[in-house]
Amino acid sequence: MTVYFYGRNSSISSFEKGSSIATQKDKAHKYASLKDLTIDVEVIEQVSGTTKFESRTKGFEIMQNLKRH
Repeated sequence: MTVYFYGRNSSISSFEKGSSIATQKDKAHKYASLKDLTIDVEVIEQVSGTTKFESRTKGFEIMQNLKRH
């Protein structure tokens, strides 16, 4: 099983600093550790939260990859 981390930030300045993404990644890795999982793929992007996941550039790529497997 492939485990994905998908981090998203809607603010360009925060995205460039990586501040929110770093927090999201840290929490995801801690959760994965508790569940004895390893995050295999990390995907981050700067996009509005109101954009549907499959309409986001990286979201679309993830969905296509999941459909192939």
